[in-house]
Amino acid sequence: MPHVRTMDQANRQILARGISTVGHPAIVLPTASVVTLAGTGEAGLRVPSLILGLALVSGLLLWSWKKVRHGHWRHFDASALSERAQWNRQGLLATLAAAITAAFLGDKTLAGILAASTSIFGIAWISGDYLKLSQHVAFAILAAGIYARVHPELALIQGLLTATIAWSRLELARHGRLEILAGVLTGILAACIATLWES
Repeated sequence: MPHVRTMDQANRQILARGISTVGHPAIVLPTASVVTLAGTGEAGLRVPSLILGLALVSGLLLWSWKKVRHGHWRHFDASALSERAQWNRQGLLATLAAAITAAFLGDKTLAGILAASTSIFGIAWISGDYLKLSQHVAFAILAAGIYARVHPELALIQGLLTATIAWSRLELARHGRLEILAGVLTGILAACIATLWES
């Protein structure tokens, strides 16, 4: 029986890692953004907006990869408090600059999404001394809010995915329940910001 229990635990860890990877903010949010941008606004705005979004995500991922490669971070996930503080600060500055650029380009939808993302990084940075809120969950909820404006059916699917993402983060011991709850509340706030931005 102990062997069976160990195998079951190993399988749960594999499943949790898979869900956590698929539900990574660098996958979930750009996907929701591209789908939404493709269905709203003037076609002429889309190419510069998509280039801006791609540059933002690529830049943050490259910066994180270099941190790990040069031994400044232990893991790409930026789990240590000092790593997470750097990640939050960099994310806040990058998304804020991108939001201003998107507004300058006249793309209100993308500017709202980026402003909402800035709020997630900002709250995570401010609360970082007390808890490590789940950005996986926060960005997943923001993605559901983004889908809801154009594709309600995708918002429902994203909502179900968010529940599995929350489970995976708990299973992998990346966050506690309070940190998951903080991610939920932050994601709801960010989704409201993105929605109100366009109203």
